[in-house]
Amino acid sequence: MNRRALRNVGCIFGPGLEFRPGVDIVIEDGLVTEVEAGAARDIGDDATGLVAVPGLINAHTHLGDAALAGRGNGIDPDALLWPPDGLRHVWMAEVGREAVVAGMRDAAKSMLAAGTVAFADFREGGVEGVGQIREALDGLPLHAIVFGRFNSFPLHSQSALLQNTDGITAEQLREIDAVLDVAEGFSPLWANDTTDRGLAQIAERVRARSGRLATHAGETPKYRTLSMSRTGAGDVQRIARYVKPDFIVHMTAATPAEFRVLADDDIPVVMCPRTQASLGNGIPPMLTALDCGVTVALGTDNAMVSSPDMLAEMTFFSRALRAEARNARRPTASEMLATTTTAAAQALGISSTHGHIGVGRPATFFLLDMSSPRLRHFLDPVVALVTAAESGDVAATFVDGVLAHASPRWQRRAAE
Repeated sequence: MNRRALRNVGCIFGPGLEFRPGVDIVIEDGLVTEVEAGAARDIGDDATGLVAVPGLINAHTHLGDAALAGRGNGIDPDALLWPPDGLRHVWMAEVGREAVVAGMRDAAKSMLAAGTVAFADFREGGVEGVGQIREALDGLPLHAIVFGRFNSFPLHSQSALLQNTDGITAEQLREIDAVLDVAEGFSPLWANDTTDRGLAQIAERVRARSGRLATHAGETPKYRTLSMSRTGAGDVQRIARYVKPDFIVHMTAATPAEFRVLADDDIPVVMCPRTQASLGNGIPPMLTALDCGVTVALGTDNAMVSSPDMLAEMTFFSRALRAEARNARRPTASEMLATTTTAAAQALGISSTHGHIGVGRPATFFLLDMSSPRLRHFLDPVVALVTAAESGDVAATFVDGVLAHASPRWQRRAAE
């Protein structure tokens, strides 16, 4: 039996994310077996001053852009992002495959160093693009859920989109199959890529293969108005009706009525506040979504625009929401932490293994150093975590009981 223990550690425990001070965490064969004071019986690592936090989940990334970090600053999103001629696609072709893979690997390592243990990536480039991220992640203990997409755009002629009658081709259906041979899921780029019939065909094909489904919707008013002009229905309504995805990304420009549609269909939303703010799209309305009964998770989105750091995402969003609402009371610290733990695990369908620390569950968490100069005066570690913590405050990250990242401080402790 492989056994280790952490003594005298704080722990954010259970699905309620309750803080328990001064406990011992016992780990046997990768699972948490005890979380109680004195459980380690003086065996194991002294973790005084540290708090065990459920491993963070980044519910939406585009890591393929990490090799282009900073290039999109100040550029209009319409010129920057859209295939096939958006600048990001031109630049990725210019830097080449090796640089793209190296950028993704560096981004993945930075996630582990900042306490992130699982993520969902929306990968461009069809089958080849999925192969690139698999290569980048080789040997790294990160749980990745990869959503592939079509390699070539546009999917239809402009006239076919205006008529809203054509479906996708047999060749495009075969491409979905090929992507799902190597990826966990598939993502239509947005509702306006294809027709109502095409959306339904994509969803039917992916579900027949037991794949995951997700897409972008409600990011800007353009998403709604373009969809209305072609089909008579907004993009959120069309995605909910024809795709029925596991989750929807963005909803930055969504209305309360659109959030109620998602609540009725139990469709979670993944919001990406730093990237949306950087692109000039606004601050995602998380509190409106929560008040409508929608589950909200967070992602960092495009690695060209925002680092894949969930600590930075929570810190930014907790302030931006208060500033926009002119209300200091919400989001609460627990509401914000849930977006990167329990709610994110629910959205990605990994709640059985990720999202909270519990007896009998995988020992997948990170240790927050509450003795650091930045955090030592906080009374509430959850408040510290979502309003001030940085990657430098992560002492160590464990995945299934195995040390996946160790800071210099943790290495010194282990050597003592």
